[in-house]
Amino acid sequence: MEILKSILQIISYMFIGYSMIYTTIMVIFVIMGWFLLYKQKQQRRFENRLINKFYLPISIIVPAYNEEYTIIGSIKSLLKLDYNLYEIVVIDDGSKDETSKKVIEEFHMHKINRPIHKMIKCQLEEFLYESHSEKVPITLVRKKNGGVKADAINMGINVCKYPYFICMDADSVLQNNSLKEIATPVMKDDSIVAVGGAIRILNDVKIKDGKVIKYRIPRNWLSALQVVEYDRTFASAKFFFNKIRGNAIISGAFGLFKKDIVIKVGGYDSKAIGEDMDLVMSISGYCMENHIPYNIDYVPSAICWTQAPESLRDIKSQRTRWHIGMRQNIRKCKRMIGNPKYGSLGTITIPIFLLFELFSPTIEVVGMLSLIIAIALGKVSLMHTLMITAIYSLFGIFSSIVAFSAGVQSFDIKLSFKDILKVIGVCLFELLFMHPYLLYVRLVASYKPSRKKIVWKSLERKKIDS
Repeated sequence: MEILKSILQIISYMFIGYSMIYTTIMVIFVIMGWFLLYKQKQQRRFENRLINKFYLPISIIVPAYNEEYTIIGSIKSLLKLDYNLYEIVVIDDGSKDETSKKVIEEFHMHKINRPIHKMIKCQLEEFLYESHSEKVPITLVRKKNGGVKADAINMGINVCKYPYFICMDADSVLQNNSLKEIATPVMKDDSIVAVGGAIRILNDVKIKDGKVIKYRIPRNWLSALQVVEYDRTFASAKFFFNKIRGNAIISGAFGLFKKDIVIKVGGYDSKAIGEDMDLVMSISGYCMENHIPYNIDYVPSAICWTQAPESLRDIKSQRTRWHIGMRQNIRKCKRMIGNPKYGSLGTITIPIFLLFELFSPTIEVVGMLSLIIAIALGKVSLMHTLMITAIYSLFGIFSSIVAFSAGVQSFDIKLSFKDILKVIGVCLFELLFMHPYLLYVRLVASYKPSRKKIVWKSLERKKIDS
């Protein structure tokens, strides 16, 4: 019995140490991200950019499934981008609504018979339409449903004509200078094969001609929580991984890729649940294994506004897919784990993902149970545990507020006092309610079989005002 008590005591102390290390790392990431973001913002004010005179040809691929309420607003917002050399390619993945019909009618498109050279495997096309009456060419491809977003993107890669492409969601809006910002690293460094932008929550934000005209924290508390979450991610971890050249994820909502390298790795894996992480890790592995100089960058000033789920059901579905996708991708790239051959991606990024993301639900639940039992048996001080928990919680709230402040600063928006109070309230809401709920969701996802394919489902959307 004493041995069991000692084991519980050790596990409890290890869990407390794990929690404090995680919080400390997050705070360091956030503070470092804040300084780097501020430094980059200052540099942009004095920098004479080459891209003001020259443009990188970019294809914007918009995969859509049952997006009749958002697709027109999304395309119209893309037509207002402050950029000269791009095309828009919409892929209707066998929608059951009037997605294609609305696009054809709105942009006066005409049907064409153009063969598609399938450099990447995907489902067959049903028809193609084009329009040259707008600022840039618009192509619509209706294809047989592939069941997943990856298959639609692969069709877009086959159809698009420019050497670089951006994949973005149909419910998203790019800030008017986003193409300039995301293309800048490529103009400076031709070894860059992919660039990620920052994702911000569109809910209750008013955007006109690609510019934010009114910003407020979403009324819906679940959406407001995701504002803080996204800023914490994009203002902290992504800066750190970018600094050590260990980027493993470019958000599927907004990322720029070099087309020929994506074709070489076989495009997006239609069997992958987390297709965005899978592609980036495949590109990294391919380049390192074939001794190809490459770099993957992150540009926080390239902003994409996207709709966040507003119901627990949709959040549960989203986070389940994210967690299973990460597990699947890390398993697929297990050869990289701890392997110096794969640089900081193998020795730092993936181990951090394993310890603080993939395994964290199990570690947290086992740790908390052990801690509760150890306290009940008198092996761990209740008072000391409460003090450490309070410090841990305050550090977490501090990192969230700093990250949020950095995110707001990046697009020059002033918040009302009411919004500032709501951010603090959201941090408490996350600590007391959402963290336990998402812990449960991620724990279940940790042991959920990934053999069953998670199909591309359409979440509840709101019409986008362009």
